[in-house]
Amino acid sequence: MGRRRRKTTPRRPIRTIPSIFNCPRCGRNAVRVELNKNIGQATIHCGNCDVQATVGINPLTEPIDVYGEFVDICAAKSNSTTKTTNSHLSSES
Repeated sequence: MGRRRRKTTPRRPIRTIPSIFNCPRCGRNAVRVELNKNIGQATIHCGNCDVQATVGINPLTEPIDVYGEFVDICAAKSNSTTKTTNSHLSSES
């Protein structure tokens, strides 16, 4: 007689953080984040629409943190241009 076999439990795959992100301006999956921890700066660059930004970082910063700041910067720029356009249009009427 053989021994009882233990059932194997299916293992979940470990999710990894992506290294290329979606661009908030053009919507393509082309934003690259380069961390330079020696200098304390990160460079964000979109390969499609050539949007670039430089953000200050600390030693614990990860690429996803820098991407979040980049999205906030792009949103602030688009909101400020929308506000000036709307105020310009309302003052003409």
